[in-house]
Amino acid sequence: MDMMIAVPYFMLALFVVLFFFDAQKAIMVALIIRPIIDCFYQETYAFAGIKPTEYLGFLLPTLVCIKILISRDHGFTRAPLSYLWIFFIYFQLFSTAMVITVGNDPLLGANYFYRALNGFVGFYLFQEFFKTKEDFRSLLLAFMVAGLVPLGMSAYQNILGGLIRSEATIGNLVRNIGFYHDAYTLRIYCFQTLAAVLLYWCYFLSGRRIISRGILLVISALALLGIIKLYSKAGYMVIAEWLVVWYVGRRKFLQLGVLALMVLVLSVTMERQVQILDTVYSKEVGAMYGKEKSDRLFQGRVGDWKTALREFEQNSIALQLIGDGSPHTGAHNDFLRALFGTGILGLLIYCVLLVSIGIKTVYNCLRQQTPLNIMAVMLIGMWSIDAIGLVPGAYPGYQIFVWGFIGLALRGVAGLDKDTAIPTVATV
Repeated sequence: MDMMIAVPYFMLALFVVLFFFDAQKAIMVALIIRPIIDCFYQETYAFAGIKPTEYLGFLLPTLVCIKILISRDHGFTRAPLSYLWIFFIYFQLFSTAMVITVGNDPLLGANYFYRALNGFVGFYLFQEFFKTKEDFRSLLLAFMVAGLVPLGMSAYQNILGGLIRSEATIGNLVRNIGFYHDAYTLRIYCFQTLAAVLLYWCYFLSGRRIISRGILLVISALALLGIIKLYSKAGYMVIAEWLVVWYVGRRKFLQLGVLALMVLVLSVTMERQVQILDTVYSKEVGAMYGKEKSDRLFQGRVGDWKTALREFEQNSIALQLIGDGSPHTGAHNDFLRALFGTGILGLLIYCVLLVSIGIKTVYNCLRQQTPLNIMAVMLIGMWSIDAIGLVPGAYPGYQIFVWGFIGLALRGVAGLDKDTAIPTVATV
């Protein structure tokens, strides 16, 4: 156990030391070690009351902010929507400062602020440090290497029959979550691996290259299996959303129709899979037919949301306006998380930010339907789905993945899309 405690801190030290020599390589190291660091979430591995995952959530955005502020080659105001992002993060800082001033837990306020700061930095991270096609290739490779550990855990449990850690979910279904705190963590690493594979396939696999394509297909299959075996409502919806957006964006309507037909055929012939889907969505289907109360939707989250909102209404006007500065990761809804943590004003700013990014991302894709631009739309769709029943804004790794690729798509990568863009016929 003593040796295990040293593992995450050695990785953190490696990241910090490397950052002072080569920030770009250090960022790739941070992406690679994050799925490993996230395995050490227990209090057992904490140092000075702070867990390894929290140290990475503090060190990465802090060092990147310092690097951007002191460097002439980087700047926060050069990015699309930069002033809206800056206003957003300054409000998080203001809200946190107000909470600390009135005597609440400073560490709790800092915890909330740094969760938001990871999203802020995530938006700038890739577009500032991965500006060329070769840099982009290295970034995708780093994401694929990062996926080896979570995919390995999933394969060990779901294919080889091993047991690391499981949790019961709806019905008699069991999720194999490996060394992670919850299924959400494993799921997002599967999705980010899929995204990296898809983009690498489109941009860097010219010619036959049978072995490379075979490896990527295996990785994709393992990632999809990992998502499917987690029995997540949101996970299945994101898969459907990704497929529709990708095929429509690439104008492959025939392939989308064939895929839909295949799904229909499989749903008729594979009774076991239909039973699983029926179990996963049983509460929602029951509510549609009046057999379940609305409070029990999303595994009882609707009832919890109503209770939390009633408690919020009992707060003072000041707390209702600016929030209490706490993370509220248990809210199971990202809009409620923003409301409780930063108040009505913070929720309004958050919604304006999301809508602005969504509109600009879709417009950017309509203007030029490249794989990266289509992926950006897929990611904003995934965030929107997860925000309903989960709290993506509280997960540093999730934010860096989503906002990083969206920011990169909006800013552009030098020399990347010269031969891969689809000529546009629709603009707004």
